[in-house]
Amino acid sequence: PSLTGAIKELEKELGVILFNRSGRGATLTAEGVNFLPYARSVIMQYQNLLEAYGKSGVRKQKFAITERLIEIAPGMLCKLESGELGEDELFVFHKAVFALGEDWSPEELEEMLETLN
Repeated sequence: PSLTGAIKELEKELGVILFNRSGRGATLTAEGVNFLPYARSVIMQYQNLLEAYGKSGVRKQKFAITERLIEIAPGMLCKLESGELGEDELFVFHKAVFALGEDWSPEELEEMLETLN
């Protein structure tokens, strides 16, 4: 269907008028203004879904690393190998390394790694 048709169908389904239409174009009604943040949220969630899973439906693997993790990883691995890595340090390091494949922001990873100092 055309965009106009799809919008009219949506208005009918919701039972509200989203646009005031005239020969000069269309403007949002008060209901349309209230509806807009919800529509944007749905679009953003759909985009996040596509980003995470792609069109195939299979979750995409992500990899991100921070400078701080690059700085401390060699020393932590040496401490791990020699048995000098404390249980708390091991937990945070393990959590930080495995968080790389998750949706952690670099800032969140940095905050987590600060606990190792």
